[in-house]
Amino acid sequence: MTPLRRQRDEHRDHITWASVDALDPKCVADVLPGLDVLISGFQSGNAAKNFADTVRRSIADPTVYATATRAPLKALQSHPRTRLAVIGGAGSLINPTVCEEC
Repeated sequence: MTPLRRQRDEHRDHITWASVDALDPKCVADVLPGLDVLISGFQSGNAAKNFADTVRRSIADPTVYATATRAPLKALQSHPRTRLAVIGGAGSLINPTVCEEC
């Protein structure tokens, strides 16, 4: 498994982390060879400082979600055996014992 992410220095067995522009179908397609599953957890506020910043970034350009949806679908056209899983909603889960800024 090769999760696509912007920043991660974490080791997990059977997972290889890769950096990619999730809005560019060619960048996504370049990492697809050999993958069984592409997991998309895109959220425009991933680089946010706190929950309020996440909300601000998320509504600043609503078209980014459509672009982030089209990019992996277009990339997967050349890899029909690769499955796509889309996850989301974690940004709305706030645990004040973990995040004092939230």
